[in-house]
Amino acid sequence: MAKFVVLRNGAPAESYELKTDRTTIGRSDTNSFQIPDGSVSGTHCEVLVENDVITVKDLGSTNGSFVDGNKIKESKLTHGQILKLGEIEMRLELPGKPVPPTPTPASSESRNKGKQGVRVDDLTSSGRQKVIDKTTFTQKSNKAEKSFIIFMVVLGAVVLAGLAYAAYSLLQ
Repeated sequence: MAKFVVLRNGAPAESYELKTDRTTIGRSDTNSFQIPDGSVSGTHCEVLVENDVITVKDLGSTNGSFVDGNKIKESKLTHGQILKLGEIEMRLELPGKPVPPTPTPASSESRNKGKQGVRVDDLTSSGRQKVIDKTTFTQKSNKAEKSFIIFMVVLGAVVLAGLAYAAYSLLQ
């Protein structure tokens, strides 16, 4: 029977057997396979098993579903592939197949590269470095905001002076 092996710090931690044709996975206790982790949505995804074909469908989760580091809406899964839901990684294992090697922290880090941003070293293509035009990015001017504040202060002073004059005229 196919199963997911949840990986913690790159090591197997627990497993869940896919006993039915449809398994929902998520943080809520209404799921077939509950993962009580804040990075996993209430009902994160569903796994369908049909004629030995295993398909995972993201159910509009907040943090997305990834297969081997690629964001998916729906994808077929094969033995040894890593399904990542939020921050939780799990490996699909099929019966009778050798257990794939556990990913090393380096390979796990490379799958998460998108979260870390782009390094300058990654901006090269065919040995040529891409140049970023910094003149495109300019600091927003707040001259209009300063002018508006000055105008409002002057207007306020004029209104107060007018009220003071009117009050003085009434008292005379």
